[in-house]
Amino acid sequence: MKPLLLVALGRTISSSPLGRREDDVEVRRIPALPTAAALEAEHRPIVIALDRSLLQSVQGMKDAVLELAGVAALVGIGDPDEHEPGSDFPVEL
Repeated sequence: MKPLLLVALGRTISSSPLGRREDDVEVRRIPALPTAAALEAEHRPIVIALDRSLLQSVQGMKDAVLELAGVAALVGIGDPDEHEPGSDFPVEL
């Protein structure tokens, strides 16, 4: 069972392999943040590279992110020139 990495469409991630082999992790590019219920059906480890475009794609962002945290690991991704999360990024989650 391959872990799943969800990344926003258009988001560049490292070209380095994400495991021992190139196909160790399935990378899926998504246009919007999925619901927790949709991810529960995956039955495998899931990581969401959470950026502003995904956060802006949902209503009730805080509740949606809290629900997702129950089924996936969340990793905040900022812009290349950012060294810390901006005030608009939900770091308390």
